[in-house]
Amino acid sequence: MTLLGHGLGAVQQHEEQLAVLEAELATEKRLDAEEVDMLHVKANIAVCYSSLGRDEEALALRRELYARSLALGFSGSGHFIDVVNLSVSLQATQRYTEATSLLREQLPKARRALGAENDTFLRLRGLYASALGGDDCASRDDVVEAVTIFEELASTTRRIYGEFHPFAKLIQNDLERVRENLATFDA
Repeated sequence: MTLLGHGLGAVQQHEEQLAVLEAELATEKRLDAEEVDMLHVKANIAVCYSSLGRDEEALALRRELYARSLALGFSGSGHFIDVVNLSVSLQATQRYTEATSLLREQLPKARRALGAENDTFLRLRGLYASALGGDDCASRDDVVEAVTIFEELASTTRRIYGEFHPFAKLIQNDLERVRENLATFDA
């Protein structure tokens, strides 16, 4: 069922994907599966909700997943992927202050656990910079900090992945966006 769900998602059949994922979760519950397995299915459901534009539902589910991750004592990459996903949902629902606060708390932990050049850590830094510069109420200092972070990330991602890698391009686009925001302040 997992493969079918992923396949449907890959061909943009998200309504059908959601039906399969919900059936998979119901089956897992009925079979009294391990909680970790059910959390994986719920994470896939949250991704599907996001793909369907159901951002509030995705956020609620990702809050639940993050809370369970903490309660179960998860650490390492899996936990920080939950942080990435929660931050994405917070920003998709324009909760930039909450995203900034979460990431400010988690970034030092992620750096220690994963390393400064780990893909997940780099994504967390990019999300932090995006949250800083994404709010219409952001201060000039926040936007300057976002530009600084994106400049560092642009250099790092080009060095690690090459300038044509999708992640490096995304960081470059984000850098250009926050530079435009800064220019608005300075105009």
